[in-house]
Amino acid sequence: MTTALIGPFYQAGPLAPQQEHVWAIGPFSAGFSGTMHVMAHPYIGQGVHYTQAAAVTSLSTAVDPVGQHAVNFIVRNTFTTTIAAYTVWLTTIEG
Repeated sequence: MTTALIGPFYQAGPLAPQQEHVWAIGPFSAGFSGTMHVMAHPYIGQGVHYTQAAAVTSLSTAVDPVGQHAVNFIVRNTFTTTIAAYTVWLTTIEG
């Protein structure tokens, strides 16, 4: 079993409460036959003293006509404060 951590992918713009950003990452090789896991981590900068929470939703994969894979998802701010920036990490596991 092979595990690969792909990322980080940075989103520097603010994400207001309940706001969403749409993501598409790929393509991955036509030989990919594993699973993908996506995480979004709010950046807590110096002097920030409040809770931030982000959720990854609507996760889906797509395969084009030549067999290359891509992962599509939405990152949503699920809390009541603005996220100044966040990082997306993608993990793939092939067996």
